[in-house]
Amino acid sequence: MARPSLFIRPLEQGEMEFLAHLRKSRRQALRQRVQILMASMVYTPVHQIALICQTDEAHVRKVIHAFNEHGFESLNPKVSTGRPQTFEPATRERIVAIALTPPTTLGEPLTHWSLRRLKTYLEHRRVVRRIAVETLRCILREKNVSFQRTRTWKHSTDPAFEEKAARVMALYRACPADGVVVCFDEFGPISLQPYPGHCYAKRKRPWRRRATYVRRGGIGYFFGAYDVHADVLFGGYRLAKTTTEVLALYRYIRRRYPNQLRIYLVNDNLSLHWTPLIREWAAGHNVELVATPTSASYLNRIECHFRPLREFVVNASDYASHANVADAFRRYIRRRNTDHQTSRIRRLEFRSRIA
Repeated sequence: MARPSLFIRPLEQGEMEFLAHLRKSRRQALRQRVQILMASMVYTPVHQIALICQTDEAHVRKVIHAFNEHGFESLNPKVSTGRPQTFEPATRERIVAIALTPPTTLGEPLTHWSLRRLKTYLEHRRVVRRIAVETLRCILREKNVSFQRTRTWKHSTDPAFEEKAARVMALYRACPADGVVVCFDEFGPISLQPYPGHCYAKRKRPWRRRATYVRRGGIGYFFGAYDVHADVLFGGYRLAKTTTEVLALYRYIRRRYPNQLRIYLVNDNLSLHWTPLIREWAAGHNVELVATPTSASYLNRIECHFRPLREFVVNASDYASHANVADAFRRYIRRRNTDHQTSRIRRLEFRSRIA
């Protein structure tokens, strides 16, 4: 005996218009459900609807029954999250732990893992029976593990590390009532040569830089200073890194502020910054020299400003003279201090800042 015909309930004019509107949805599953309902609305039999929509009759009946019972809410059914995870949390943690372990310590002749090498190791060691490369990638991504370039790090051996670091961080947190906080350091050396970098170019037609050159123009340094609480970068370009040049820059910093304002000058432990001449000058000009701990220059706030400086002034450049380099630094500082608040300069500074 044939099954009785099944059709959707009669629709009002507004419901038919809304159903026609849903036919334009970007979701293929929703468009198919609407197509089934509109075919049923003109009394098309279930088996013909299944042929038209390229699906089975059971699905057609399910869609029609659901619409008759729940209306338009049935067009967006709750979709299950799929089958349960194949790997238990403990297994996932072990996979991540192995991925974070240097292969050489596990007896593998490799300096780093690739996903395929890691997959092979996990299967051979019976950590898992089988695992797909994409599944392995997803597990690592869920645990915030990614393939990264290595970085260098130098541990500070300064016995007064805690005291010096606390002093510097206190100056960063709150500006002293009697003065300003300025960070100082040198950036360089910079020679007259083509530097690699990035730029927009035609596909497979990159800009070329000369491969042969002679560095006979000497080197230069950018002497940079950063007003922490005013968020202002300034400085000058010098052709030598001597006590005389450092003192000249310190005097320039002093002239930028009223004499009654005390300058808390944060710098590293380079001997050029702490000569008797500089100490004597600082004591007589209302300047307090504040040292960062040994091998902890990352606590100097100006360091994070040197990364965008290299990215936008040095990289992909080929200056003809040091005068051109100095002019490029001046123009960059002017741009940085005026409209950098929402630019990539700001993002690079933030990403590079530790202290």
